[in-house]
Amino acid sequence: MIDEFKNLDLSSKTFGQFVQFFFARRVVSDKEHFDYFFTDLDGQRYDDAVPSSPEILVGHMTKLFSEFGDIAPQYSLPQIDQAIWSFLGAYFRLYELLFDCLGPIVKPSAMHSLHVLRLF
Repeated sequence: MIDEFKNLDLSSKTFGQFVQFFFARRVVSDKEHFDYFFTDLDGQRYDDAVPSSPEILVGHMTKLFSEFGDIAPQYSLPQIDQAIWSFLGAYFRLYELLFDCLGPIVKPSAMHSLHVLRLF
């Protein structure tokens, strides 16, 4: 029997679940990092991460960057470092969504997220 392909849809998460998914984790070695973040907090393993709604993820990132000063103190510096490298790094490449959302018509939420990220 062939296992079913499982997609991790980060856009299906609420903002709180999105933050927890990335930040509320034990810190792991670089070698474990990729597989670790393709496993959710309940232990479910995923094959890929393709959002059904990039706009929702841009909204989550905008809120995260805008409220980072209130959110970050809940986590250790290594957890913050690991989380940021996970969603802005090669694993999820969520930064691409910011630029994809710009498209021919600049959407205010994407521009705001890019501005806040620049300040960050």
